[in-house]
Amino acid sequence: MGEKMMDNRVMEQQKELAQRIERFCDEDGVHSTAISSLHFIRASHKSEPIHSIHEPALCIVAQGTKLVMLAQDGYQYDPVHYLVVSVDLPISGEIIQATPESPYLCLRLDFDPKQIFDIIKESDQTSSKKGDSRRGLFVSKTNSFLLDAVLRLVRLSE
Repeated sequence: MGEKMMDNRVMEQQKELAQRIERFCDEDGVHSTAISSLHFIRASHKSEPIHSIHEPALCIVAQGTKLVMLAQDGYQYDPVHYLVVSVDLPISGEIIQATPESPYLCLRLDFDPKQIFDIIKESDQTSSKKGDSRRGLFVSKTNSFLLDAVLRLVRLSE
């Protein structure tokens, strides 16, 4: 599949993911689903930094942008980039792009450490990653194959 066709496919998948999350989330907050490890997050406004311990998870943004800080390093993710956290980490997170008309919409899939290690090990090592998996988190480019799997999971939750 050509790169332009792949980019169009990713855009279509992101749009479907955003629509499904928005249908599920009628108000801001973190929403549990029928699948215990799957959560949807919606925010209508930018946020101040929130300090927390982030547990191992895959975070995929369908709409909006979030910035996560680990010590002095910033990791920004959005519909084009996803975040993987492989161990419990003290981070601060701030939604930097969200409006009532176009809210921040995100999917978080929690993992146990062995599951996340397998994902990191099998991820595309040639992609441009910001971060170092030895730090416990990284941001990488979202692709159609990942979104296809995520959409199948979201459809199952319905």
